[in-house]
Amino acid sequence: MAIREKLSISLDRSVARQIRKEAGDGRVSEWLNEAALLRLQGANLARLMVEHGVVLSAELLAEVDAEWPAHG
Repeated sequence: MAIREKLSISLDRSVARQIRKEAGDGRVSEWLNEAALLRLQGANLARLMVEHGVVLSAELLAEVDAEWPAHG
């Protein structure tokens, strides 16, 4: 089990309401943790792509967008 650290954050009220609705009762911390991990993974992927000179074609980006899970 991962060691947890408590943070105090402030969100726009409308964002907080949407997160609570999406995450469900008592699962906001888990939802936000997963969202942060996805954001960090995206940043790491972008960095690695730049380091290795990877460029995605418009066609491939369209294919990724079509397969990407969409919510809301």
